[in-house]
Amino acid sequence: MGFHTYDRGTYLEDLSDEAIEVVTDHLPRKNSPLSALLFYRLDQAYSQVGQDDTAFSGGRSPRFAVFIVAVCPTPSFWPPTVRGSVPSGRRCARTPSVPAATSMR
Repeated sequence: MGFHTYDRGTYLEDLSDEAIEVVTDHLPRKNSPLSALLFYRLDQAYSQVGQDDTAFSGGRSPRFAVFIVAVCPTPSFWPPTVRGSVPSGRRCARTPSVPAATSMR
């Protein structure tokens, strides 16, 4: 019992037309009202810290952090291609990202 979840994170250098098109194309197809897509800007003080001054390994250049959080009360909310297949779920969550971005899981 419990919720079925999947999350994926990446970085975007900017909110390009391509990134906005991907979001506006996929967001209406969301199956569960519990799922979310989160964007937040990493810049200013965040970018003033030296690359090696903290344990954070994601780089310090200005960018957007993007999180896709899929939450379903039952597996029936997942599309048939995703049910029981983490690799398929990852394919569904892919977005264009900053080169060499690391997973934020």
